[in-house]
Amino acid sequence: MNSQEIIKTIITVDTKAGRYSISPYIYGINDNDGFDNVTAGSIRQGGNRYTAYNWENNYSNAGSDWHHNNDTYLSSSSNPADTAAKLIQKANSRNIPYRIVTLQMAGFVSADKKGVVGENETAPSNRWLPVQFTKKGDFSLTPNLNDGVVYMDEYVNYLVQKYGNSASGLGINGYSLDNEPALWQLTHPRVYPNKLTVVDLIQRSIELSKVVKTVDPTCEIFGPALYGFGAYNDLGNAPDWKSLKAANGYFWFLDAYLDEMQKAEAANGKRLLDVLDVHYYSEAKGLCRITNCEDASHTECQNARMQAPRTLWENGYYEKSWIGDWFKSYLPILPKIQRSIEMYYPDTKLAITEYGFGGDTHISGAVAQADALGIFGKAGVYLASLWHSRNNSYPNAAINLFTNYDGNGSSFGNTGVKALITTQERGTDSTNKNELCTVYASVNDDESKLTIIATNKSIVNNQEITVNIENGSSYKKAIPYLISNKGTAIKVQDEISVKNGVFTFTLPFMCVVLFAVV
Repeated sequence: MNSQEIIKTIITVDTKAGRYSISPYIYGINDNDGFDNVTAGSIRQGGNRYTAYNWENNYSNAGSDWHHNNDTYLSSSSNPADTAAKLIQKANSRNIPYRIVTLQMAGFVSADKKGVVGENETAPSNRWLPVQFTKKGDFSLTPNLNDGVVYMDEYVNYLVQKYGNSASGLGINGYSLDNEPALWQLTHPRVYPNKLTVVDLIQRSIELSKVVKTVDPTCEIFGPALYGFGAYNDLGNAPDWKSLKAANGYFWFLDAYLDEMQKAEAANGKRLLDVLDVHYYSEAKGLCRITNCEDASHTECQNARMQAPRTLWENGYYEKSWIGDWFKSYLPILPKIQRSIEMYYPDTKLAITEYGFGGDTHISGAVAQADALGIFGKAGVYLASLWHSRNNSYPNAAINLFTNYDGNGSSFGNTGVKALITTQERGTDSTNKNELCTVYASVNDDESKLTIIATNKSIVNNQEITVNIENGSSYKKAIPYLISNKGTAIKVQDEISVKNGVFTFTLPFMCVVLFAVV
């Protein structure tokens, strides 16, 4: 397709059909730098640093990310659980309703702030303190720094007593069972030097969940915070996986985890896993992996980034990656995960607590992010939190397009409705419709407002869209809010008249737009 051609697309939105609830928590962030200007629905405290975090003194270890350093990187405060306190403070000041903290499950946490931990100081050694899930004795709000152990139930109790339980709306809502355990041997070999087994992970998960639910029965447990597809599939090639798979007929590791957590509920009389927690960093490639590419001249990477979310939901779409090449039967990702949930542990929610498609400094990052958020809503994802970005990035702008598009708190609706591309004229181009445009729509509670998100994924061509609204005769005007290659600011465009449920708008190449239809 040459640069003079205009794509013509007809979109149909039906306000009464295909309805689905959208969780407000999918518009989430992680508690790290780069999100100062984001209107978020959830916030997660997590990442590699938290595997060896000592809540009693706030010491932590960098693991292989930085010389296995014990230090005060997360907090230099002497107040217990200072990182959680700051998370709650940030959430309250920014009206973020859902908060998650990470609990330590690998067995040891930092004992000091004395810098590099050598291989000869691998736990157990005096550089580490052992973690016990249960304290035999009374809890204290002034933890004993000299008893040689760190207790997880005492940590949860401290948070509950200081800030309220999960039902209070003031404290922590969810607890994550550590972070990316299938990588412990690589990220934290001074803490957990051996390759993790399926049996070990499940036993630890059950025991830690039991004590957390005892202290805060209404909280939600997130687990197992898997790093990516390799962990979904076989827990990073866990030594006991093949035999367990063969003995039980599991498709992938997610089946085994869900099955064992369901059995644990039956044995203990309470649900010990509320939310299946996975991470998803796209493996798609153009000239290089899209999550690593910020080269403005790499149009192949930009296009691959904008197409990458299709791996999450579209049957028959196979990205350029090792997953697309060798694991086609596992795609698309989200339906496969939901199938496992339905088969092995129905009513378990799904979270993607770390993810990213790259493109912080390029409009393709906003297009991919908006597409992902639309997919998360439509696929019934409960919570999602974007990993490290940078302030005023394109992915951040896409979150704000859903949560605060006019700067006054106006947002995409909480009830999704049918929205699809019915026809598309593409000149000489013969691509799939989803390669050039995606669309999502929602209504608010009283249906007085319809919001529509549309993307133009063409790198060079504008796209003229005609929107037909069925069961929408009362709507009179559409106000477009645009993110384009001219910057990350959301720009309101001229109002469009809606006549008999129809309006037309030309999308610039590589952009995302929200229409507020009233």
